[in-house]
Amino acid sequence: MVVVPSLKEKLEERLGERVALSIIYQMLARHGWRKLVPDTAHPQGNALREDWKKKSD
Repeated sequence: MVVVPSLKEKLEERLGERVALSIIYQMLARHGWRKLVPDTAHPQGNALREDWKKKSD
């Protein structure tokens, strides 16, 4: 698993200069890296389910 902030720190140490987070994300995208675990539920999903349950009773 790649954690971008720690990767940023290591890259800055290796290069000897500051690097923007956007550069890290662009580099990962260019090399085909992607997020492996998407969000499993909508942030407001519980509220929507509760409303649906109330209406169906």
